[in-house]
Amino acid sequence: LALGCLLANVLGCCTMRTLQLSPRSSGSSTSTLSLEEHSEDGGDDQYEPEPLDEDFYGMAVSSLVRDVRKFVLGDRIFMHFVRSAISMLVVWFSVAMQGFLIWQFERLITQVSVHKIRSAYGLFENWMYEGHITLNVNGLSHGMDGHFNKAKFADIDQVVSKTLICNIPLSQPCMTMGILAVWSLTVVADFRKICFLVDRLLVKMPAVKTVRAILTHEDKHTVLLSGFTRGFKAMLLVLLFLPPAAIDMVLLWLGCRCLLASAGFENLLLNAVALEFILLLKEIMYKAIAPKHKLLETRQFLVPHHHQVQAGWSSCLGAFGWVFITLSWVVAYVFKLQNVLPDFRWDMHAVCEEYLKVLTSPTSPIAT
Repeated sequence: LALGCLLANVLGCCTMRTLQLSPRSSGSSTSTLSLEEHSEDGGDDQYEPEPLDEDFYGMAVSSLVRDVRKFVLGDRIFMHFVRSAISMLVVWFSVAMQGFLIWQFERLITQVSVHKIRSAYGLFENWMYEGHITLNVNGLSHGMDGHFNKAKFADIDQVVSKTLICNIPLSQPCMTMGILAVWSLTVVADFRKICFLVDRLLVKMPAVKTVRAILTHEDKHTVLLSGFTRGFKAMLLVLLFLPPAAIDMVLLWLGCRCLLASAGFENLLLNAVALEFILLLKEIMYKAIAPKHKLLETRQFLVPHHHQVQAGWSSCLGAFGWVFITLSWVVAYVFKLQNVLPDFRWDMHAVCEEYLKVLTSPTSPIAT
């Protein structure tokens, strides 16, 4: 994972000669690609300010900046205090709901599934290795090398169901890792959005000395973000960006654990959908309860670009670095970090493959 992070940062920071979009001029509505113009200008073109995405984060930033600024400046103090407090309550309520659902998911579903799978795997090991087993630190049975009897699987229904054993996700590692990769990419997409906002609003945004200088008015309703004071940046980081980022990390870990403990491949897919519902809860709340004036304020809150956006090798490969990190995480979790079946021996895939072939053949009683 550390190597993946390093690779993503190196690729993102490399400077290479690239083509760049020329900025929109006042008399033209189209943009063109021109290497000659880029060379003549020295690469100093800047894009026009644009609003943040119309989502949970964009609304929260727009609302907090407007209301906290007016509150500090003494403009209708009570009203703007209430508005900023409501914005933070919505943020924290969504984070609290996600945390509550994660806890309940782990307590009521995952722990039960983990116990069920561990018991079934212990019976499988004891039967297939004919009692030649050892106990690991968690008290789980593990067969000893050289004693695996493949023929014993035909009669394993005497102690545990073949269907139950072959529905353990780790019995089909390719499919399971594919589902884990999709889930991890879903979490990484949300985490990447947070990183993008932190970089744009806190890292690259210039510092201003007073709260009054944070915003400038473009017209009656549209405002332009000029910069943040250091205190304002710290407030946004602690109150707005860190809690969702922490929830993403917890969701990534517990989500992978829940998926790996699913009792059956149908439940594996259903659990993946349920976990995505928890992850996207804040977007659902934004669409369901965001007032109309908050949506309009978000569209009229312009944020300038304080760095060039180049479409070249560095930006493209830097973005794909997130995919490399995600796949590295999935491999590391399945083979090293997972504790659903610690010290898993990967000894059920071959026998389950043969069982599934028989089960799905045209002459199988189930198929007919």
